Order: sequence, then structure tokens, then C-alpha cells
Amino acid sequence: MKKGHLLLLLLTLAVPVLGQNLDNLGDKAPVQLSGSIRATSIGYTALRLDNRRDPFAWYTSGTLNVSLYGWAIPFTFSYSDQDKSFRQPFNRFAFSPTYKWVKAHVGYSSMQFSPYTLSGHVFFGGGVELTPGDWRISAMYGRLQDAVAPDTTMMETVVPAYERWGYGLKGGYDKGDYALYMNLFHAEDKTSSLSYTPEDSGLLPQENLAMSISGRSTLFGRFSLEAKYAMSAFTRDKLEQDREGEEVSGTTNLTSQLAFLHNPNSSTQYFSAYKASLAWNGPLALQLNYERVDPGYRTLGAYYFNNDLENVTISGSVPLLQNKLQVAVNTGSQRNNLDDTETSQTRRLIGSVNVNYVPLEAWSFNGSYSNFTTYTNVTPQFDPFYQENLDTLNFYQVSQTGTATVAHNFGAEALKQSLMFTGTYQHAAEESNEPDAPALEPTVLQSGTMSYRLSFESGMGVNAGVNGYRSLAANMETLTLGPAAGANKSWLENRLQANLNASYNWQQLNGDPTGDILSLRLTGSYTPGKKESSQPPSKTPDTDKKHSLLSGKSQHNFSLNVVYLQKLNTGMEATSIDMPGFTEYTATLNYTYSF
Repeated sequence: MKKGHLLLLLLTLAVPVLGQNLDNLGDKAPVQLSGSIRATSIGYTALRLDNRRDPFAWYTSGTLNVSLYGWAIPFTFSYSDQDKSFRQPFNRFAFSPTYKWVKAHVGYSSMQFSPYTLSGHVFFGGGVELTPGDWRISAMYGRLQDAVAPDTTMMETVVPAYERWGYGLKGGYDKGDYALYMNLFHAEDKTSSLSYTPEDSGLLPQENLAMSISGRSTLFGRFSLEAKYAMSAFTRDKLEQDREGEEVSGTTNLTSQLAFLHNPNSSTQYFSAYKASLAWNGPLALQLNYERVDPGYRTLGAYYFNNDLENVTISGSVPLLQNKLQVAVNTGSQRNNLDDTETSQTRRLIGSVNVNYVPLEAWSFNGSYSNFTTYTNVTPQFDPFYQENLDTLNFYQVSQTGTATVAHNFGAEALKQSLMFTGTYQHAAEESNEPDAPALEPTVLQSGTMSYRLSFESGMGVNAGVNGYRSLAANMETLTLGPAAGANKSWLENRLQANLNASYNWQQLNGDPTGDILSLRLTGSYTPGKKESSQPPSKTPDTDKKHSLLSGKSQHNFSLNVVYLQKLNTGMEATSIDMPGFTEYTATLNYTYSF
């Protein structure tokens, strides 16, 4: 913890020193404010159906951007009727002031160092990002997890947790064609944050030191190479004593030299991760990717992490027919159980192709297909991936996805028309070559849409189409089919807009009608005031300083969204599935003030 406090002190001293380039402050407005406030109210009611939401709800949110002598300091807030307590109106706060190449993080923030070290984990504390010239320097320090005391009354299900703190450093040089980065992240649980831990909770104080180095370079003008290496020293139990005279498994010279940053013991394990790619950039683009993550690799700087995997993929794309035809292909494999200690091994194969063809300006065709195959061999022991109780099961899973889109634009400038068709097909099947294995039904999803749109020069448009959807899963077949239509119109130089859409869908379940759905949606928006010019107003230093508090004009916006949904029992027999009809009304009113 002393190391973290020292790091935070260095950050505090560094920011003022690095921000002393104030030569142009006299030309800037001292204070500028901008932001927005949004208020929303929602009304809801239902007939012949229990309300699926509150009959009335409201919430407000807003942003405030303060510019102080070139520093940008953003604030955000939100409040709703779901929490009427003002004892703590803001559960979290964060602002990230920036000035030229200096950016600071204060409050609840997240930073990205590397996918294998610190990757988007929220922390409460401080951080800084410096980008002077081609140099990149980042640092952070803060609390990653609050302490959660165990519930000794057994009245609630509470997952206890230690308070966790962490710090990190990242430095690099990025010249564009080549770059080199190094980063370090350390986190540990504070054992004194809990006075009692139940023996059956399995809670142990943990510690982690993760480091990563990465780089990229362009070779001979056509080749580009990227590579990453990461190492993680993970201590499962800080309280476990070291084994006397016995070397900790996996210890390396690098980690032993950095032992002053963490305290390894008999529960400490060391893991590695590699990732590299080699690409050829030209008319024919090719890229080869390789990634390997040791089994058990963990970092306390990420919420979720995949380990025990090895990926090998190759992708390529080529333009044909004078760039009218683009073809892209991707294929590869993935496997786990890299150290041969698991009771099952999974190997995945993937192949995909995407074709885009634009023969004429008015026509476009796009199609894609992917095939994802998984092969798993399971032994009679417990397996964490598939909970099967079959002896030596050979398990296959095949997922296929295909999409196709055709679009045609035609008509004159005053009367534009477009016609589009989109279709999607998905098929997932699981098979076993064992004679006593249960039959596994495939899952099939199919959807299709055909739409037509007509746009007038006056600002009015109409559209019509047909939608269809079919799903087959768990011996249940669902079919939905119906037309849809809509119209939109704008007035007053687009300051007043209105849209009306309607759809009617027939629904079936295993061939039996389950009731039809009628949906109507009316939306409208109005922005009062004159249409602002796209050219910024001319300013002089005197007027800029005189009117420096609020920049630009304020703007109001009102919007209304009304939805009518009715389920009809048309075509259903008395002995059919018991799904009674109902009606729902939902109205949403929004007001936004921007300044």
C-alpha cells in the first residue's frame, strides 16, 4: 500500500509540471460551459393483462462540460423515481479533465493497458494519461473492489469479498509505423478489511502481478508485424506460508528480480500468454494470427478472462472485376487442454466467406456464410465444459450461418425509390456417434424481410414490406408472418417531424394459431427556433472574452412516442392454446435542453 501511495504522490506532482505550457492561455476564453438536460416521463396501461411495468415512471439525466483555460472537465448525473432517497444522490462520480496532451482520471474510472493485465476494470482513485509527441505514459492507483462482510445471520445470500487495491504503469513510444509498449499491473486484497471469514466460504485473500510487452512494425512497406507477451504471477492465498527450501513452481529470473513488487508463496503460480500476427498489405491482403494463453492464466485487472486456449487463424481478401467484387475468407482452429491435465479436450474449426458485389451504382449484392464446428472427447470423469454422464463420448457441434442482401435504388431525384430483400439462416446441430446417446434436435432460425420505400422531394416518405420469422428449437416450431407499412413527414426545415408505423403479424406454435399481433407506433419531435447556420459566428478576442461563459445557442427539443399493441385471438379455436388477448398502451414524453 505504501508503494501505491508513493505512486499517487508522483502522479499528483507530475500533472502540474507537465501542464506548464500556458503560452496561448490569453487567446482562450477563460470559462466555457456546455451540456444538456433530459427529462423523460413514461405512462403505461394494459387491458386484460397484468401490468408488465409501472403505470408511471420518470427519470432525468444530464451532462455538464466545463472548459477552464483549455482544460475540459465533463460531469454527468442521472436520477429517477426508482430511488427517492436523497441521502446519497450520487452513488458514483467521475470526471476526466484534459489539457493538450495531459488527461487525468478522478473518481470512478477505467483504463486499458493490455488485454492480459489491466483491461477495463473500474477503480476508484486517480489516473493520468500523457501523450507528449510520440511518447505514451499512463499510470493509475485506486480501489478495485469494496469489502463485503459475510452475513452471519444467514438471512440473505451475500458473497463476501476482501477490499482490493491496485496500481499500474504503462509506457511506450509510438511512431506510427513502429511502436513499443511495456506495462505493469499489481493488485492485492487487504486482509484487514474483513474481521471474520466463514471456513466454508472458500474466500481467500489474493495477490497478482501482471506484466506485458507489445510492439508492432512495418517491414519493407508491405508487411506488418504485431506481437504481445504477458506474464502473470497469481497468488491464490496471501496467508499461506512459503515452503521452506522449495522453489515456487514456474519461477523465472524476471519474476524473481521483481519479487519486491509482490510476495510469492507456495500458492503462487506463474502463467504466460502470447499473441502475434503477420499481415501482407496489398491488392491481395493476407493475415496470419496466433494466440496462446496458459491454462489457469488470470489477472485481477479484468472481470472475465479466457485461458487454456491456442488459436491459429488465417484471413484474406481480394478485389476482383475492377473492385466491383470483394471476397473475404477467414479460417482457423482453436484447442484447449494445452497441458494435457484436463479430462476432456475440445477442438474448434471455423470457416467463413463474405462476398460483396456492386455491378452498377443502383444495385448491390452481399452474401456471407460461416461454419463453426466443435469436437469434444469426454471421459467418464467430471468435465467443466459439458455435463455428460456418458462413457467416452465423441461430441460434435456444428453451427452454420448464412445471410443474403439485395438492394436496388431507382427513380428520379424528385421521387427516389428503393427495394431491399434480406434473408438469414442459422442452423445449430449436435451429434454423437455413441449408439446409446440421446438424440439431439437441431436448432433452426430463419428470417426474411422485403421492403419498398418511396421518398418525395417535399420531405415525405412512405414504406411497405413483409416480414417473416421461423424458429425450430426443443421440438417447438414458432412462425411469425405479416405485413408492415409506415409514413414519415417533416416540416419547418426539419424542425417538426412525424412518423407513423403499423404492423400485423400472424403467429403459430407447432401449427396452432396463438393469436395475431397488431402494433401501431406514432412518434413526433419538435425543435423550436430558427435553423442554425452551419458556419460558426465570427468572433473577436474582446467578444470572445465578454461572452465566454456559454458558447453557442441554447436549444429545446420535445418528442413524443405512443405505442399501441393488441393481441387478437382471431382464428383460434376454443380448444386451442390458452393465450387470451390483451391490449397495451405506452406513451413516452421527452424534453431535452441543450446549451
